[in-house]
Amino acid sequence: RKGRENMSIPIMIFSPHPDDAELCLGGFILEHSKRYKILIVNLTNGDYSQNGNNRYKESLEIQNNYKNISYFFLNFKDFSINHFDEQQQRKIVNLIRKFRPSIIISTSEIDCHPDHKEASYLVRRSIYAASSNIYDGIDKKYKCKYYFQYSQELFPRDKKIVYFDITKVYEEKIALIENYKSQFYEGTRTFLNTHLLNKIKSKDQLCGSFISVKYAEQLFLVEGEFSCINIFKITN
Repeated sequence: RKGRENMSIPIMIFSPHPDDAELCLGGFILEHSKRYKILIVNLTNGDYSQNGNNRYKESLEIQNNYKNISYFFLNFKDFSINHFDEQQQRKIVNLIRKFRPSIIISTSEIDCHPDHKEASYLVRRSIYAASSNIYDGIDKKYKCKYYFQYSQELFPRDKKIVYFDITKVYEEKIALIENYKSQFYEGTRTFLNTHLLNKIKSKDQLCGSFISVKYAEQLFLVEGEFSCINIFKITN
C-alpha cells in the first residue's frame, strides 16, 4: 500500500495508467472530492511511456494537494493487464472488499488502448468475484451499488449515460492533468502530448453541448439502477 490509509471510500476509480482517470474524469473527481473521499487505483505505473517512472511521483503530488483524493498503486506491469490473471483479480477483489465503495468506475472496452480494454474486463470480473464466494479467504463478500465506465471516446447516446457539468472546475481540471508534466511537456513529441489533450477538451465541450453547459464529462452506467421520487431532482 502506497498512500494514505483510509478504510471508508465512497468512490473507487480504476486507472490503467497514471493520468487516465484525470484526463477523462478530472472535473468529476474535483467536484466530488469536495464532499466525498475518492480512491484512484493506478493498475500500472505507465513505465513504458516516456518518463514513465515520474508518473508515480506526479500522482502523489496531486494527493498531497487534495485531502479527499488518494492513490493506490497495484504495480501491474505496463501493457500486461490481463482479466484472466488470477493474481490481478485477487488484488482488486481485496481492494473492493476492504474499502467497500458504493461506486466503482473503470475504463471501457471501447477505448483503443489494450490496457484500457483489459482493465474494463478485469474490474468488471473482479466486481462479480468480490460479491461471490470466489476468493473466499479475502475479507467479507461485498457488492457495490453502482458500476460506471469512462472513456476517451464518446459513448453512444442510446446507452445509460450520465453527464456531469464541470464548467466551474474546468481550469482546475486542466491544471490537474498538466501536473503530469512528464507526459505532456517533457521528452519527444507523441500523440499524447500533441493531440490527446486537445481531443479531451473537444470531447468535454461536445458533452457540455448535450446538456447546454460549457463543459461536461460522461459516465456509462453499467450496473445499478437510478430511482427518484421527484423527476425534477434528476437534472438539479
